[in-house]
Amino acid sequence: MNQKNFLIIMSDEHSAKFSSAYGHPIIKTPNMDKLSSIGTTFTNNYCNSPLCVPSRASFMTGQYVSKNEIWDNTKAIPSDKITWPYILRDNGYEVVLSGKMHLIGQDNLHGFEKNLSYDPHIAEPLDHYRWDEGISNASKPWNHIDEAGPGSSPMIDADNEIEKTSINFLSDKNRHKNPFALCVGFIAPHFPFKVPKKYFEKYFPDNINMPEHLSDDHTKLGSHSKRLRKMFGLDHNWDEIQIRKSIAAYYGLCTFLDEKIGNLVNALEKNNLIDNTIIIYTSDHGDMLGEHGLWRKMSFYDESAKVPLQIVIPNFIPKIIDKPVSNLDIFPTILDAANIDLSNYDYDGQSLLNCLKNGDDNSLEDFVIS
Repeated sequence: MNQKNFLIIMSDEHSAKFSSAYGHPIIKTPNMDKLSSIGTTFTNNYCNSPLCVPSRASFMTGQYVSKNEIWDNTKAIPSDKITWPYILRDNGYEVVLSGKMHLIGQDNLHGFEKNLSYDPHIAEPLDHYRWDEGISNASKPWNHIDEAGPGSSPMIDADNEIEKTSINFLSDKNRHKNPFALCVGFIAPHFPFKVPKKYFEKYFPDNINMPEHLSDDHTKLGSHSKRLRKMFGLDHNWDEIQIRKSIAAYYGLCTFLDEKIGNLVNALEKNNLIDNTIIIYTSDHGDMLGEHGLWRKMSFYDESAKVPLQIVIPNFIPKIIDKPVSNLDIFPTILDAANIDLSNYDYDGQSLLNCLKNGDDNSLEDFVIS
């Protein structure tokens, strides 16, 4: 089989800084560390919108949010948009999704042949905000901080099922017959701040870093940040124990996620697929986790907009790339690595393949746009 397979993993709400592969002094992510040791880690990778649906649409199409015209979580990808799953399928690949891609609307596949598992977030009712009527105050403080702690949630259950179906797919002997692209969409470390006890206790109460700017004068925040605090109910004085529980749960969710990534890589190794499979790990956006008095996303601070990007290509020398890149670049990189002519497609990113081959980042742009 000459064509490389793809294992593409996208988590939800994982800031790059919250990974030992990106230098975090506390959080344990040994499997992300392994990806660094065998592949390329991009230290300055940005999502193209720090919000689920717009970010994932840009990841799927390789086009800016302004071209997709998907500004929030209420608008679907237009049916005439070409996505990398469509293109890979047109070139002989079996292309499947397992888990979340937040593809709302009538078409919740957009080129994937099927979803092996399910996306719990597209079953949730969406909050619709009438921006022309101004920003309304949240009716109560954001409840996820009050509820943080050890335990489980429907999102934990979803990730366990997503992991199981993905490993079953990789273990099927048919994987050696035709090239495949498996896209795995985990929910972690997205709130709720609930994680099984063994992960929570790794970090609570003392093995965490409190937000550096948690108690800054919030009256000095920019207008956008003030609106976020108002809209999401973040303008509340939680006590330190509640903050510590929330951060410990998020750290634990990062380790929980990391174990699942490791299990997928182990499945590649066990089924003799590792030497012919390109691995890509990224996230749709980050989480402020208390910095500047903010939680969740929708901010252009690095905690919200900078996300991991780790790419492993068999027989390529591991390296660290500090030049700025973005999730737009994943679309052309996938096609380029599959030996597909990029000139046939309309995309805004840049292929990272040459940089991955030889470490030369001179051809990369000096800036990215989010």
